[in-house]
Amino acid sequence: MARIVVMGGDGIGPEVVDAACAVLDRVAGRLGFDLASEHHLLHGACWDVHGEWVLDETVEAARRADAVLVGAEGGPKWGSRDRCRSAAG
Repeated sequence: MARIVVMGGDGIGPEVVDAACAVLDRVAGRLGFDLASEHHLLHGACWDVHGEWVLDETVEAARRADAVLVGAEGGPKWGSRDRCRSAAG
């Protein structure tokens, strides 16, 4: 059995990742492949719930997984492009 850690991200990320998971589940089913997914919050979605960008348990789950699927991250709610540009230099 393959274990995938799924982190939807925020903004449109969760929608895209949900669609990707549906495709993965369907393909795995057709191929007779066992697939287990474990969902975790990341970036803005995690910040809104826990006040942190990523939890240690999420990082550890990703390290133990066979694969990691990450959705889009970032948006005006959690920062602006200007802030990102100024941080980059």
